[in-house]
Amino acid sequence: MNDKLVLSVQELASVLGICKPRAYELMNSADFPAIQISPRRKVVPRDALETWLAQKAAHVCGVEIVPQAVEDAKEYVRLNHFENAEFF
Repeated sequence: MNDKLVLSVQELASVLGICKPRAYELMNSADFPAIQISPRRKVVPRDALETWLAQKAAHVCGVEIVPQAVEDAKEYVRLNHFENAEFF
């Protein structure tokens, strides 16, 4: 992913490796963190997508060689109340 704050339907489909119709279904799901920015346009904030994915996962495992990155990830997990993550 690049540095964009939000993803369009097409970008969401590309990032998740799903078809565009399935991306539209996700965007319209009640528990999906999409934001309606105009009558015909929805986007999903990248950080909200990452949080949603982590909540849906049975287990999240992160591997990092930079010690500060591991500490930052642990803090993110703590702040978001995830109980399914570990980092190395």
